[in-house]
Formats: sequence, structure tokens, C-alpha cells
Amino acid sequence: MKPSMTKMSHTGMIITMLGSISPLKRKIKQMKLILFVVSLMLACTFALQGYAQTDFQKEFEKGKAYYLEGRYNFAMQVLQPITRSEPGNPFAPYAAYYYALSAYYTGEIPNARFMLMQIKTYFPNWEKIDEVNLWFSRIRLEEGDFKQALDLIEEIKDRNIKNEANLHKKAFISTIKDEKELRDLFESMPNDRDVAEQLANRIVKNTVEEQDRELLEYLVGTFELDEEKYRIKDRLKSLKKDTYRIAVLLPFMFDQQGFNSGTTLANNFVFDLYKGILLGQQKLRELGIKVEIHAYDTKRDSLATQKIIEMDEMKNMDLIIGPLYPVPFRIVSRFSYENRINMINPLSNNSAIIANNPYSFLLMPTFETMMKQTAAFMNKKLGNKNAMIFYGTAERDSLLARNYAQALIDEGFVVVRYEKIDYSDTKRITEILNRASRVQSPSIEGSHEEIFYEISRDSIGHIFVAAERASLIASAVSALENRNGNTLLLFRNTMLDNSVINFETLERLNAQIIAPDQANYSDERFVKFKQDFIKKFKSVPGKNALAGYEVMVSMGRLLHRYGNYFQVQFSEKGTLPGEILPGIKFSGENDNQHVSIVQFINQQLIEQNPLTR
Repeated sequence: MKPSMTKMSHTGMIITMLGSISPLKRKIKQMKLILFVVSLMLACTFALQGYAQTDFQKEFEKGKAYYLEGRYNFAMQVLQPITRSEPGNPFAPYAAYYYALSAYYTGEIPNARFMLMQIKTYFPNWEKIDEVNLWFSRIRLEEGDFKQALDLIEEIKDRNIKNEANLHKKAFISTIKDEKELRDLFESMPNDRDVAEQLANRIVKNTVEEQDRELLEYLVGTFELDEEKYRIKDRLKSLKKDTYRIAVLLPFMFDQQGFNSGTTLANNFVFDLYKGILLGQQKLRELGIKVEIHAYDTKRDSLATQKIIEMDEMKNMDLIIGPLYPVPFRIVSRFSYENRINMINPLSNNSAIIANNPYSFLLMPTFETMMKQTAAFMNKKLGNKNAMIFYGTAERDSLLARNYAQALIDEGFVVVRYEKIDYSDTKRITEILNRASRVQSPSIEGSHEEIFYEISRDSIGHIFVAAERASLIASAVSALENRNGNTLLLFRNTMLDNSVINFETLERLNAQIIAPDQANYSDERFVKFKQDFIKKFKSVPGKNALAGYEVMVSMGRLLHRYGNYFQVQFSEKGTLPGEILPGIKFSGENDNQHVSIVQFINQQLIEQNPLTR
């Protein structure tokens, strides 16, 4: 063979061969050759694809192994290239998932969040999408986006994974200790039980006077939390005893020698109250009810009060009467709450005393209750629903006026005038009510003068005057008497002892007087009380003596009838007629829900709103 022939290319040989055969045969040969080349190319392509797929799998398994070993940085380096979704890469979502977890554990939270978001965007139907939502919700919780975290948890279909997500959420929320932060969180997530429970846990850790009991009760009731754990309703077993121990905590102000170190006149009301308590004990003894009185001097001082409650004997008390002043009260209220010992204030109308302590009671109604019950009474009494309210400059005046205005509106009244009156301008009420025009009108007998009031004579059903001074009430009395209409006057009995107010005029006006602490002076029980008081103490009893006597006799009777936790049976359904005051009705509340309203009839105060069950 010639050398030139050995160097001939394979292509040249094929062409030479084709040139030596006929055209038809040549065409057939060309087709067979083309088919051979195409088959060869396809085989090479499939081989390359198989090789690439094997590479994806190998890299994924390598990256996953790094993750399982805790070598998160290596895992991220290996997995990152195969997180892209491209043809022939079925491992992209798996790689992205383990990349995200590795980034999370290395502290690269933004990277983890981004990768999880990519999975949700490009692989929304992936078989492990619930686990993606689990981790995504965890990250959003840690970043403070609680709303998105909740939305992600809601997307989880698998029950076990959802339970795990909720455990993550609960564990994270339990780390939040700041009450304001929890309140803000609850405001944005008002239906979340875990947030509500953590907020309740935080509230109950406050001292009793700092607890928001209204919110706590709402949380416990709405989310069905443990009432006993949160002290909403303690499971109390009321015990009946032969003798009840009653602690009386008052500011006697005794010095080391046992003498009253306070100003005698300023402190007289305390001794008057205590004398009434002692006489009440005597009355109970006559009824066969045994009570021991243990008196303690709070001195209006926090240290003195703290020493009292640290005495071992205090934990064995069945009832505490007092204290009267804010600082000792807060200390004793905390003690009362922690040791489940009932306490009662015989004088106050302040709702703060009972706000946070279910064991704290008031003999009197709060100002809020007083106004609410009065509005209900006036609604039944009057057809005319137009009312006016005037009030003085004292803080208590505005408190009463504000509460009464709201109570009237709740009862369907229209408050046509609501005005503050300065005590230096008491004639202002008269000017408002008696502003009028005088007109000469002709008649058969000749012309006569007619008065046309700017506020027509009977257009107002009643007027309430909230005042700490009698001068405002006297002004209203004068104005209404001049008008000679049917408008009723309403005020509190605190001013009845003032000589400025004429009782006969009040009777003519049918004035209604709010009197929760008013005794019936003609009642034989009051007459006997007064005689016994004078005989025992050689002095005439004042209003505080009446309150002391009433609180001791009433509470002694409740203890005797229902046991040391009288509220278990009495509060919801019971009423207790008073010994010399109107009586007690708690109706599930901790202040007296009965509000006595009296009227002068034949120069005597007659009850218009009797105690009912």
C-alpha cells in the first residue's frame, strides 16, 4: 500500500467509497450513516446527564452529612451551588432547606430566612413545606414579627409539626417578662391563648394593689385559664366557729406611755368608731354570738403596720376591720390577699380599696355603685327623662357628677346641662334656673305680668347637685322653690347637718336624698343604741360610732350564719337588714349594692328605696 493511502482521513475514505457506488445505493448509505451518528450523539447526551445527576446527589449527600455532623459552614459551602432550581437538579429544595438550617445554627438568620422564603416561592407544594413553615415561623418569632409567625403556623397541615411549632411559640413567649411588652403583644394578638396566659402570669406576680384585676379576670374567663391559680375564685371552705377573732387596725396614735399622741380633736372620729365597735360586740354577746376583738395601732405608719401583720396571731384572724389610711391599707390588703383573710372598711366609698383584692369589702357602696343605683331608682320614679347636673370644685364633686351623668345616660336619660360651679359663685345655679322674661298680658280684669322661663317650668325631671358645701345645694333649693314647678332635687345627705338647708323647704320640694349611712332616728333600735352608748361611754354617738356599731353587728351576724368566708353563700343571693343603718346587699360584688334614698315626709326621713333581695 502506498504511503499516501495510509494518511487518508476516515472521512475521505467514506467519500471515496460512496463515489464508487450507484446514486440510489449512495443515498441509502447516507441515511444509515446519519442515523448512526444521531444515535451515537444521543447516547453520549444520556451518559452525560446521568453523570451530572450523580454529581447533584453526591454533593447533596455530602452537604447533608456536614449538617448532621454540626459542621454548618462546610454544609453551606457544599449545598449553596445546588440550591438553584435548574433542569436535572431534583435536590434544589432539599439543599436549600439544609442550607437554611445550617445558616440558622451559624447565626446567619437573614440568610436562613431568605432561603426558606425561596423554598416557599419556588416549591410551594414541596413535600416538606410544613417543616419549612415550622422553621420560618421560629425565625419570625425571634425577629419579633409575631403576626407572620402565627400565619406561618396556621399554614402547617401536619398535626405533629403544628404542635411542635406551637411549643416553639409558647417557649419563646414565656421568655418575655416585661408587662408592657406583653400587653402590646396581646393587643396585636388578642386571640392567642399563649400570649394571654403569659400576660396573666405576669400580672399575678404583681403585688395585689398593682394587679390589673379587671384584665386578669378577662384573660382567665375568655381563655378558660385556671381560676384557682390566678386567684380569681379561690376554692374556699367556710368554717363555722364557736368564737370568731376580729382584728381592728386603726390609727389610735398612742405613744409609748399609752397616751394619745395625736391631736385629740382630730383623732376623735377614730375613737368614736372604735366605741361603736365595742358596743357592737356587746350587742352580739346579747345575741349569743361570740367575737374576740384584737385592737392594733397602725399610727398611720408603714413600719408600725408592717410589724402588726408580722405577728403570728394575725394569720389566725377571721376578719380585719380597717385600716383607714392609704399606706397602712396597702400593706394590710396585701397580707389579706396572701393569707385569704377577709377585711372590711366601714367608712370609705373608694373603689380602689376593693379593686384588686377579692377579700376586701366595703360596708358602704362605692361612689360608682351609689350613682348607678341612684340612676336606676330615678328611672323608676320619673317619667321625665331630662336631667341637669351641677357640681362643685372638689375632686369628689366631679367624680360623683361624672359617674352620675354616665349612669343616667345608661338608663336612657338626657343630661341637658352638665356644669361645674365655683363655690364663690353659688348664685350661678339660681341664675341658670330662674333666667326668664316678664311680659304684660291682657285679661278681662286688666293686664297682668307673666313669667316665661328660658328653661320651661316642668321641662326638667330632676336636678342633681354634687357638692361638698351646703351653699350650692341651698342655691338650688332657692331656685327650685322660686320656679314652683315639679322638678325634683337630688343630693347626698352629707349636708343635712348644715343649718343653711331648711328641712321644711326640702319636704315641699319632695327632695330625694342619697343616704347610704343614714340611721332612722325614730327607730327603737337606734334609740336603744344611743342610750347604751351614752351609758357606756358618757358621750353622744356620732356618725362614725354608728358605722362602727353597724359593721361589728352585721359582720358578726354574717360570720355566725355563714362562717369565716361568709361571701361563699351570702354574696350572690343574700341581703342583711341593718341594725341601725339601711342594710347590706353584696350581690356578688365587694361593696354594698344597696343605696338608701330618703325623703322628708311629715318632718321625718322616710326610706324610698328599701332593701330588697
